[in-house]
Amino acid sequence: AGVLHVQVLLDAAGFAPGMLDGRWGENMRFALRAFREAAGLPEVDGDRVDEETYRRLRAAAHDRPVVTTY
Repeated sequence: AGVLHVQVLLDAAGFAPGMLDGRWGENMRFALRAFREAAGLPEVDGDRVDEETYRRLRAAAHDRPVVTTY
């Protein structure tokens, strides 16, 4: 998944990653770490999202699309 997609999913799941800008910032790292901890997932080294974390994020965010047309 792209960084922006993960940021949107984190935000929708209630773990605000800061500005939705498609970049790995400190707030994004903190939000991802908090989500993993809350979901009972192990920590992952580096700036990446493993398959299980992504699956759980999508479920927590109810498969919210990254962008939409208004």
